[in-house]
Order: sequence, then C-alpha cells, then structure tokens
Amino acid sequence: MPRSVSALLLAVLSAVHLTGGLNNAAAQAPDVALSRSAGAASSMAPDRSLLPHAAAWNSHTSAAAESGADADKRAGANRELEEATDAVVDAGIARWRRARRRLWQQLHAGQQLHAGHQGQAEQQQLAWRLWQQQQQQQQEDDGGSDGDGMDLVASAAAAGAAAGAGVNGPSTGAGAAGAAAAAAAAGGGSSTAPGGGSSGSSSTAAVMAGLHRLLATAKQHRAKSPESHVLRPRQLQRAVYLGDLERIRSFMWRMAAGERLTVALLGGSVTMGMGAVVGEPSYAQWLQMWFAEVAPARPDSGLPPEGPGAGPESGRAGSWLGVVGPGWNASTVRVINAACPATSSGYMNLCLKEYLLDAHPPDLVLLEYAINDPPFPQPAFENEPRKSLELLLRKLLLLPGRPAVALLNGYRWQGQFILPGPAKRDALGVYYSNAGSSTCAESEYFEFATYYGLQLLSLKAAVYHQMVAGVRSFRTDLTRAQTRANATSDKMAFFYEDPIHPTGLTGHRAMAELIIGMLVKVGRGLVMRPWRQSEESVRLAPLPRHLIPGNEDSVSDVCILGDRLRDSAVEQNGFAWVNEGRDPRAPKWGFTATQPGANITFVLNTTAPASDGAGFAAGSATAAASNATAAAAAPAQKPRFVILILAYLRSYENMGMADIHCAGGCVCGTRALALYDKYGGENGTSAMAPAAAAQYAAAVAAAAAEAQTGLAMAPAARLDGLWEPRASQLQLGCVQALLMTAPAGQAPGAGTGAAAPPDMGSCRVLVRVAQDTRSGAHKVKLGGLIVSESSPALASGMCRDNAEAMQRAAGYRE
Repeated sequence: MPRSVSALLLAVLSAVHLTGGLNNAAAQAPDVALSRSAGAASSMAPDRSLLPHAAAWNSHTSAAAESGADADKRAGANRELEEATDAVVDAGIARWRRARRRLWQQLHAGQQLHAGHQGQAEQQQLAWRLWQQQQQQQQEDDGGSDGDGMDLVASAAAAGAAAGAGVNGPSTGAGAAGAAAAAAAAGGGSSTAPGGGSSGSSSTAAVMAGLHRLLATAKQHRAKSPESHVLRPRQLQRAVYLGDLERIRSFMWRMAAGERLTVALLGGSVTMGMGAVVGEPSYAQWLQMWFAEVAPARPDSGLPPEGPGAGPESGRAGSWLGVVGPGWNASTVRVINAACPATSSGYMNLCLKEYLLDAHPPDLVLLEYAINDPPFPQPAFENEPRKSLELLLRKLLLLPGRPAVALLNGYRWQGQFILPGPAKRDALGVYYSNAGSSTCAESEYFEFATYYGLQLLSLKAAVYHQMVAGVRSFRTDLTRAQTRANATSDKMAFFYEDPIHPTGLTGHRAMAELIIGMLVKVGRGLVMRPWRQSEESVRLAPLPRHLIPGNEDSVSDVCILGDRLRDSAVEQNGFAWVNEGRDPRAPKWGFTATQPGANITFVLNTTAPASDGAGFAAGSATAAASNATAAAAAPAQKPRFVILILAYLRSYENMGMADIHCAGGCVCGTRALALYDKYGGENGTSAMAPAAAAQYAAAVAAAAAEAQTGLAMAPAARLDGLWEPRASQLQLGCVQALLMTAPAGQAPGAGTGAAAPPDMGSCRVLVRVAQDTRSGAHKVKLGGLIVSESSPALASGMCRDNAEAMQRAAGYRE
C-alpha cells in the first residue's frame, strides 16, 4: 500500500472524528449541548494516537514490497494490514463514542442545576428520547454493537435513579421530577406487563433496571473467560433468525421482572445430552448455568437449592434436568429437558402430553429435530413427516401462556451417506446436505419458521466455515472420543464427541451460545423499545390456517409408554421388558423378542370419551374384564375411528419383522376402512341416531369376532425393523382401527335391542414375530403404543406415507 494512501486514510479518519463531534453535539438539540459544541470540536485535532498505526502501516507496506513474488509473505502482510486497519477504525469509533458520552454528561449536569423549574422535567424527557433515538440509529449503524452504547444506557438509568433519590437528601421537587423523567425516558412511558396487569412508569422503570442488570451480567459472564467461548458475534449474527418478536420479547421482559419461568427442551439424543461425557455439560446444562448467573433466584424465595430428581422412572418421560454447577432453583428460570433419544418430531407430536406435564407449562420451547427428521420426503411438505411437524408446532404455540417457540437446528458433518441424484457424491461436508446424514430438514424448517413467525437458530450457519478452515474447537478430522486417551490432547480442539453428537466443551456449548445470543439480542431490543400493551394482543392472536393444505389437528392423542406400556401387556410369550439404553440419562425401555412366533397382547381401555384426555388408557387383565362387564349392559355407541400406532425399533442389523392383529373389541386395517365407508362415512365425527349407531356397532362387533377367531389370516399391518442407514431410531407403524366403545360408568339401558358384546370397552392388539426376515435374525423391539383420534383421511395418509418416512429417517446411533 503506498505511503500516500496511509496518509490519506489518516486524514479521512481525522475528518471523521471532527465531523462526528460536530454532528454529535448538534444532535443533542438542547442549548447547553450547542454551547459546548464549538469547544468540543476545536479540541478534536487529528489524533496523535493514530500515528503509531500509520507507522505500522508503512512498515507492513515496506515488508510486503520487499517480499517480491513470495505469495505467502504478501498474503501475511495483507492480513496484518487488514488487522491494523480494523484496529484504527475501532479506535476511531471508540474515541467518537467517548466524546459523545462526555457531551451528554455535561448536558445532564447542566440540567440538574436547573431542575427546580417546572418545565425542566419535560425538557429532560425530550432530551432522553432524542438521545435514545440517536443511540438506536447508532446501534443499527454498528450492527448491534454492545460496546459503549449499552454502557451509556446503563449509566443513564443509574443517573436517573440517583437523580430520583436526590443528591442532598430525600427526593422532593426537582429530584422527583428528574426521577420521573429518567424513568419515562428509559422505559418509554407507561406500559403493561405481559399477561395482563397494567403497570405505570415506576414498574416499567423497575423492569428496565432489571433488564440492564441482566444484560450487564451477561456481558460480564462472557468477558470472564472469553477463550472458553466457542462462537463469536459474527457467527451469532449469521445464525439467528428472530421471526415475530412478541412472544420472545414477552419472555425476556418477564425474565427481567424476576418472574418464575420455564424453558422446555424437546428433541432427540443431542438434546438429551449425548456427546457431553465425563462430567462435561450438555447444552441444556450450559443454559441452566447461564440462567443461574443472569437471573438468580432471590435469597428469600423459599425454594430448595435442588430441583426434583433427575432420574426418570423406567421409560417415563418429562424428567427434570439434572443439576450441574448451580442448583436447579438457583435461577428464576428453570430448564426442563423433555427430550427422547432416537425419535422424530412425528413421535413427539403424538406423545407431547407425556413429555410436557400440565403442572409446569413452558414459557419458551426449544425444538431440536432437524437432524432426526426425514430429509427428503415427497411430495414436498404434503407428506406425513412434515404434516406431523406442523401439528407439533401448532400444539406448542397453543399451549397455555402462549410460549415462544424456537427451532434449534443441529448439524452433522460426518456420516456414511450419499447425496441423492445421478452424481451419487459423498455428502461429507456438503453444506446444503446438512452434513453427512444427508438430512436436509433444515431448509424446510425455515419455511415453518417464516410462516408461523418462529425463531430459528442454525448451528450449521454458525460453524460451517470454521469447520472447513479447521479452526480450533471446530475440527472435524477426528472426534474427541478418539483423543480422550491422550492426557495431553487439546480438549477444546474438536467439535464432535462421535460422528453424530457434539462434545460438551465445544459443540454443546456452541448450541447453548446460540440460544443465549438470541436472548441477549432480544433483550437489547427491549432496551431501545420496551414492552407495550399493544404487543400482548398480537402475542395472543389466533394462529393462521395450516401451512400444508389438507392438514388437520388431531382430536386426541394418547401415548402409552414406560411402566404403563408394561402394565398394558396382558399376555407375553417370548417378549421381555428390557432397558437397552447405554447411558443412564437416556433409558430405552421396551418389550424385546428375538425368536419367530413370539407374541404379546396389549389391552386398551376405550370406555371413556376421548375428549376428557383419558380416552384411551392402558388396560390390565382385571380392568379389561371389569370394563367389559360394565359395557355389556350399556347401549351401543357409535364406533370411533382411530389410528393405532406402535413405536418400534428400526436398525441396520439383526432386525426381524412383526405382524399386527386386532384380537378383540376392535377392527383394524382395510376391514375398518370398509366398515367406516359403509356405515359411518356420511356422518363423519357427528352423532348418529341410536338405531344407526346400534347397527354400526353390531357390524363392527361381528367383524371383530371374526378377526379374533381368524388370527391366522393376513395381518392388519406388518413392521419391518431392518433398514440400510447405520442408525437406530424408534419409528411409527400405524394401522387404522374402529373401536367399540361405551361411556364409562353409564347405567344399563334398553334401546339397542341386543346386549353389547363382552369385548366392548377394550381393544386387544396382538403383535407376533414373523417367520420372514431380511437380516437372518428376528429381533423385534416395541417402545410404545399410541392412539390418535383423527379423521379417516388423515389416518389413511399417515399410514400410507409412513413407510416412505421410515425409509429415509436417520437418528441416534447405538
């Protein structure tokens, strides 16, 4: 770079300093700032501190020129020049900000001397608002910088509080006016807290003070050990999509107010914590520790230091996050880890009530399924995996309290997969494949984010370029597991613990930093534009119609998992209740058989109406007999059309096949569809006349009896546990069914003309290991039984599309 260019740039920077001082002074508007602008501007001569940088530029230029044709030396010189240029620009911006802060401090001091005048409070409020607008514009110009601007806001709030308290004693007159003006300026006037109650400027100022403390603590948290943080601000900027802000702003505003909040995590094995080993925190635990620091619980809260037990019962969902570092009750924000390894969003859509318990409705939900969901289902979007994802999102958005919902998309670099298409290229490190799993769900996830206004966090966008460059903490040439045996190895070098799961100190921490970066960014926005009542109506507004044409919300979904699945098995021949999980944090309970001919029978209690939330319960031999006795004398009810879904394991070796039969009290498969079309199709879900319902029920009972005596006939559905991907994941095998039902506890009555069949009120589902196999072995594992009361069209589509979804899904590796 010629010396003349260095001199020219130095002159330009000096001019920028001078112009910045004049513009800053003029923007203050009040006369006191204008009276000082000339002096401030005249004092801003060309900065002598820039001369060392100019000298450094000249030396680097000479070095580059002397290097001749050596390309490496020229490139190194250019990099050093760029760094020097950045340093000069940063120094210029910092000096300009300091000058602006000094001008404002002088302005504020001058106004305090005249605070006794009646109109001074209004003038001060106007000045604060003008300054706030200027600061917002500056943040936009600087790309959302958290430098001196945030310090100015915090110091301004403190100055306003000091003015309100009074310098020379209790606040009276001028002091009170100054406090009110500062509160109004900092809070933007009166507002209403999220959730209802109106709050005046005083409560708004209190929340704003809490917000400043939160952001200051977050900044200190990052500054304490910058070397241990994984993501830089530019990576966060690239990876965060904020969508509609009302729900997430409500969460941050209430967090700043000190409310007790709940964050729920839904996902697969990554969210459960796989990859974070040997005491290293998972991203869930990094997040809980951050909340404990920035939103600590009050000492007088009365909360115990630890939360509920972290160990879930066998197969039971909804466990609380185990304590790592700060106790679970150390923060006003608690994190619930409701993940289930080796599952997709379709599974969670059906079993959400088992994982998010009604006693603790969430205020923020983070959904991590991008690397678990099927990658290329066809036709685009109008397929069962994407329909299920949309239904899950709608269920979450309609939860009590209307929580914010964010899509946290994981990323997998390594794998043993091939990109689809004629080229058949290895997908390793290909950006648009979402890594080696060939899982491209993220691109379609973005459509849901923009349609429903969700937040989306992309780990791929944040880390991909660093992985390509082999930067420390992002290396993918080895995994952390391959280097743990070496005591001197760099524990911060690699991103993944194994080919699928990120390691605790880098990958999991990066995911936590994505979430934290989103929250901090929203908090900064609240500083500039505090929460207002008008946002509450938007937050509670109805959802738009379904994104996918023809998609329908289910009437009722009930999952029978864990101990309840074990209790519902009334007959077992060759099946055993086994936990195959390798990590105690992620138990994998289920019924497992390895021999052909092994069979198991489950009983569903179907006497209660589905609308009460207990429409389908796990039965037992005693309960089934009791229900049948009570239902036998009850008048016939219209049969209910449902989807019976078995969650079963699919893996790449030793897996067999199993056949599903309805063995009493229900009719499955094509026979159920035929009966529905004949008797119930015209009525849909509406009520039927007693005589028509009796005829319908009698036909279903006859078909059920025929099926029970003819179990050697073709099954209603077949499950195949073998697939090609070297991964193991619970998949959903479904079959349409008609259930014979009677309201629980209904008194005996006449009007049907015939006694109800003894199986009414319970449905027996038999699963038998088939002789056929593609692997040479016969292992079958069943992890859950699900009943979804949906329209026949939705049920048929799900069962038709499910085979395609299973062929393409990839998930947790055993």
